[in-house]
Amino acid sequence: MRTTNLSVAAITAAAALLSSTTYATIVFQDGGNHIFNSTTSESIVVVDDGLGNPTTLTIESPASIGDDSPIDSSLLADENSFLIVNGGTIAEDVNAWNNGHVTINGGTIEDDVYAEDDSTIIINGGTIQDDVNAIHGSTLTMYDADVQEDFESRDEATAFIHGGNISGDFEGQGDSETTITGGTIHGDMILEHESTVYLEGGTVEGNIFAINDSNLTITGGNIGVTASAGLVTNHQGVAVIHGSNFQIDGIDVLLGDIEQTTGILSGTLADGSDFEISYYIDSVEVGGAIYSGTITLVPEPASLALIALGSLALVRRR
Repeated sequence: MRTTNLSVAAITAAAALLSSTTYATIVFQDGGNHIFNSTTSESIVVVDDGLGNPTTLTIESPASIGDDSPIDSSLLADENSFLIVNGGTIAEDVNAWNNGHVTINGGTIEDDVYAEDDSTIIINGGTIQDDVNAIHGSTLTMYDADVQEDFESRDEATAFIHGGNISGDFEGQGDSETTITGGTIHGDMILEHESTVYLEGGTVEGNIFAINDSNLTITGGNIGVTASAGLVTNHQGVAVIHGSNFQIDGIDVLLGDIEQTTGILSGTLADGSDFEISYYIDSVEVGGAIYSGTITLVPEPASLALIALGSLALVRRR
């Protein structure tokens, strides 16, 4: 596949020939491999050539890309195309649509990042000054980055957070599924509307909410790291905690669903991390029916193995 390194003037001239698309002034749509490292006030769109051949565009420093376009984006990867951001300054959103693919390795994005409509985004680094969003069946994976606002996963999206820094909240909504193995969420973790989160590592400094039919599974990480942090379930939200040595207000507690609606929960998570966090199992009345949250304590794998061995020994004795 050919590679070109074009000036803004050359790209603008080529765009008129490549496509009649009106959603951006600069359009790469030839199935080629291109590099952009110049300055433009226009947005840039990358699409396939109409024959199924993907177009690839790599953004390198000292690129500076504006947002003078009918679309609310500076960069858009659409229709099976590939966009790689290694550096530069991006004034508006970076979007992946319609099975587009975006990889962010560096640079500064001064607005949001959106993965939509079965697209894929991988974030390995850089600074994102607003939100990161995975929506509409997309997949978004973050290994490292400085996200200065929120991270949102919703509408049947799949997200993986393996590292990085999220200054705001994490929000899971609308049948999304998120796995968190690392990184730091400085704000709250909010799950609602049938979303699912697997918390296996990393740090959540704020409150954790599992509400409105959401499902949270905690097997590791750091929770309750600040005195004001709490765990709240409500309206059929479920939090399942895998670990051992569970206590409520300093008293040993049985495994299974917690009956006491509020207190200080402590123990050791399945990954060996000790925790202590205030909790509240709330309820709401809807149409005369009461819908409560649930917190369930489950033994970590080693304890399960001991229970299984004990049960086997009893069977053999009989």
